[in-house]
Amino acid sequence: MSGNLYLMSDVHGYFIPFLQILKKIRFEDADRMVILGDLVAKGPDSLGLLRFVMEHKNILALRGNHEQRLLQYFGTDRAAGIPDSTMRSWVAGDGAGIIRQMNMLSGTGRRKVLEFIGTMPLWAVMEICGRKYVLVHGAPDNEMKKELLAGQKDPGGKRKTADYDILINRYESPDSDNRLPAGMTAVVGHTPTFKYGTQYAGDMIIKDDKIFLDCGAGQGYGLGCLEILSGNDKNSYRKYFTNTENGSIL
Repeated sequence: MSGNLYLMSDVHGYFIPFLQILKKIRFEDADRMVILGDLVAKGPDSLGLLRFVMEHKNILALRGNHEQRLLQYFGTDRAAGIPDSTMRSWVAGDGAGIIRQMNMLSGTGRRKVLEFIGTMPLWAVMEICGRKYVLVHGAPDNEMKKELLAGQKDPGGKRKTADYDILINRYESPDSDNRLPAGMTAVVGHTPTFKYGTQYAGDMIIKDDKIFLDCGAGQGYGLGCLEILSGNDKNSYRKYFTNTENGSIL
């Protein structure tokens, strides 16, 4: 594998801090990045972030619950069946900024963005040094585990049954017994790490079988980026952080 591999999640429209992260890691064309959903909502420039990712083929964006809500709001994908009460709250709150930005686009421009979001896979698998990393926004469900055991790498965003569940599921704790098959590490976002304890606030959590990437940018904490460093027989990790208030590197 040429270049470096980076993982992020829950950027939530903090486009300038995101660019600061890319500058810090010296992100190049040979590198790869996967963002585990929730590029949009809460922060000041969700559309700018989306457009940037659309223009960079070496950045893979998975779907998060906020992308799914955006698709439902504009009528592009209603298969998740998100409750009306949830949608009303989102439209008036976290989703207001991205909805306003989308409504400022031409019909063609808006359609291109929605089509891009519609192509975001629900999950993906990457194998590095013999270890499989299962990337998903929320947490795997039983159906997803069956698909993994069957050797399916990703559903290409096509799975319709319980697709919203894996975007909003949460692990009860970093040490939860809810594990993937042997040899697999679940990499998730969605749940800000401070919810697992104040000792994790603004940080990522790395366990042998689980990695938690949501540092809480959407709640006023920093934005995090994880580099996977492949070795001869095992992988190690390097963390990067930025302050979402001013984009300064921590």
